[in-house]
Amino acid sequence: MHKIRKTSIAALAAIVAIAAAPAVATPIIGTAIDPDGDPIASGDGWYYFYIPLSGTADYDGSLVSDSCNNNAGECGGGVLNMKMHFAADWTGQTTVSFDFSDLDVDGFNDTFYFYEVLGLTVKDSDSLVLFALDQSGVEGLLTGDNDAQHLMFDFNTTGEFYVHLVFGTKFDDAPHRRYYNTLESIYGAAVSVPEPGTLALLGASLLLLAFSQRKRRRRGEVRVKD
Repeated sequence: MHKIRKTSIAALAAIVAIAAAPAVATPIIGTAIDPDGDPIASGDGWYYFYIPLSGTADYDGSLVSDSCNNNAGECGGGVLNMKMHFAADWTGQTTVSFDFSDLDVDGFNDTFYFYEVLGLTVKDSDSLVLFALDQSGVEGLLTGDNDAQHLMFDFNTTGEFYVHLVFGTKFDDAPHRRYYNTLESIYGAAVSVPEPGTLALLGASLLLLAFSQRKRRRRGEVRVKD
């Protein structure tokens, strides 16, 4: 009589256990890109920038500090557009996290006269929108304090993607004074975890294969009478 050996069953059980264990892809660090889509150099993954106090600017790595005189009506609020590229080669649920320094967000940590706003949109390489957060959505997910802030969210992707971050400055009943913007920084990372359904399907398929193999062998047995 041919039987599936215990060692084979043990090996199969080990394969199923490995398949069921959460497998995490290697994190990908976001790369800031200029308006032409070219990467901006960063030695440690952090990108430093200033949010304009008036007007609109696209991040190209060369922005400098500026100021505005509210007494002269110069502080109308500014906008900074920043894009970060994530060269993902996976498919499934993706978790993106951003770390900031000194991001004073209305509704989170600073609503005194002058504060900053933030919204973002995630798009794939074909510019299809995969995920979006408006200002209230950012405020609901942001954690940290006045010095360091952390933003994390999940969405599904099938490859590389881009995050378009829109930073803004806003003045709320500001007194007549001169304002200066301060240096900000951002660090972005993404990681993917295979969907639980895919892992469960793999495990079930392996068990079904073992059952079928055992059944076939039983049918092939030849019994001999004593």
